[in-house]
Amino acid sequence: MLLGEDNDGALVRFTATDVDGVPGPLPALPDINTGDVRTLIDVRAEEPVMYLVRTEDGEGGEVELAFGPAAHVSSHRVVLTREEVLETLSLYDGDTVDEWVTASSVPGEDIALLEMLALAARDARVLAADSLFPPAADPR
Repeated sequence: MLLGEDNDGALVRFTATDVDGVPGPLPALPDINTGDVRTLIDVRAEEPVMYLVRTEDGEGGEVELAFGPAAHVSSHRVVLTREEVLETLSLYDGDTVDEWVTASSVPGEDIALLEMLALAARDARVLAADSLFPPAADPR
């Protein structure tokens, strides 16, 4: 923990370590692209979010991208919310289910905004992964 945090708030990590309490390298993080942002737009849940989840082994293995309602996910693991996406695209859902915004509702000229959102989500992955892989507790 003496290493502190980088300018983005992520833990500064060594590329390799065998010392208890020192944050080791993160596993490979999933890529996030405009297709993932479009998937988030289409998620039918209350306050949908895109977040990171550890695979089943739970032993420091790989990390996957998942989608679901915000109420079921720790805010530390969220990389992007549907609300952020719709706000950036200046879109909003209507009052009925029939008026739900879908990815096909996004105008073609907004592809640059989708790419910007995917880039922001890729940046947020490191902070989210830090919450999944905290350094071991100090044995003292």
